[in-house]
Amino acid sequence: MKSFLSHNYKMLLIALIGAVLAFFWQEINLHTLNAIQSENLQTIPTADDASYLAPPLNFLENGEWADNSEGISRYFQRPPGYGFIYLISYLTLGENAVIGLKFIQWLSYLLSIILFYKILEHFQISTKKTIVFTSIFALLPIYSGFMYYTLTEGISPFLLLVSMYAFFKKKSTLLLVCTILLLLVRPQLIIFPLLCLIFSIIQKEKRQITILLIAFLPLIFWNLRTTFIAKEWMGIHPIYSDKNISLFRPGHEALTKLFKIWEYDGERFHTIIGSTCSAQNQDEIELLNTHIPKQFQTDVFPLLLQFNQLYQREDYGKSEDFLQTEREFVQTVNHTYSKLLRKNLTTNYIVTPFLSAKYLLTKSQLNLYIFQKTFRGSWWMEILRICCVALINLGFIACLFILFQPIKIEWKLIALACLIYLFYLSFFQRMNEERYLVPLLPILLLMVSMIRVKSVRFTFIKNL
Repeated sequence: MKSFLSHNYKMLLIALIGAVLAFFWQEINLHTLNAIQSENLQTIPTADDASYLAPPLNFLENGEWADNSEGISRYFQRPPGYGFIYLISYLTLGENAVIGLKFIQWLSYLLSIILFYKILEHFQISTKKTIVFTSIFALLPIYSGFMYYTLTEGISPFLLLVSMYAFFKKKSTLLLVCTILLLLVRPQLIIFPLLCLIFSIIQKEKRQITILLIAFLPLIFWNLRTTFIAKEWMGIHPIYSDKNISLFRPGHEALTKLFKIWEYDGERFHTIIGSTCSAQNQDEIELLNTHIPKQFQTDVFPLLLQFNQLYQREDYGKSEDFLQTEREFVQTVNHTYSKLLRKNLTTNYIVTPFLSAKYLLTKSQLNLYIFQKTFRGSWWMEILRICCVALINLGFIACLFILFQPIKIEWKLIALACLIYLFYLSFFQRMNEERYLVPLLPILLLMVSMIRVKSVRFTFIKNL
């Protein structure tokens, strides 16, 4: 009993210290931004905020779950999970809903620290090792960087962690609720519950199988709703439609596909395309074209000119003449894509995925302004940056090692899920933002804690 209380005391103390420290960093960062911008921000604004927060507000006002953009994508541009969480906060606190959302995300981080400790304890990791790794999770700011953002990264790490905890501990109700939320908040993480389902089928655990199958239903219903509204299958990124009066039309979709041959930096792509739309003369577009690799510039430049003219038309997205011109533009882009793909197979299938993975794995995830600007260059900041990058990379290396270690099959599946997710981002999605790795960060640290170095070499040789 005394030992149990001692363990819980240490766990709660670490969790409380970590949550207070995270609050401290977020408040300093917000205060710094408010001082620079002469504003009184409650959260850190991003371009994606409206697409997440507007649907629940519109639902309360007129019964429609849709954002404020023009076009059919407004009904399903974002999955509804994060909006549901904001809706609960709004119904509770009204105009102060974002404060409630911040509190939910702060609380989820505090609970994440406790869950992290409990997972290590469940797998009988030594007390000393458990305290060390839980302290790393609690103290490093990369694990709480999005607490004051109104983005899914503020809650998805917790949902993934608690889903894994519920799966390991066979807590059916918790597994059901959190997996449903996880899939409705960040559907791209579906690989984790999917592998858990496969494992449950292999182990013939009927209750787990039933729970996980039920957990997939809300996401299936959401996609059926999307298909019914759009009258076509929209895929996992349902932002493009020829019925939109926005940038996200077939022309942009075709250019995205073309750029993926060589581009791995999502921010650079959006800057080029966004600036192309607003360019007032050919010289501006020529300057943008210089940000494209030289071997592609000759083919891409006329397409940027055409896209500029297309976007600036007064009948954009409205007249039949525009639609015909857009269809011809898409055909031209697709023809260019096929031609460049044939000439650049190595670039498309090897070089760009490698650069995309490198881009993700060389980011520290220290996303706050104070870490990127205010403290940048300080000796301690650079040490922290290097340590965070090293820790993230060590997490993926640990995933590889775990596949060859004599460790519970559950962890091999989670390690495999992490590697598949990285492969998906690097090979298929490309042009990523560094924050797309954020949901995995706690899991990657767990992977590091699971390594038993002495057994890696032996088990690897044995498997050969």
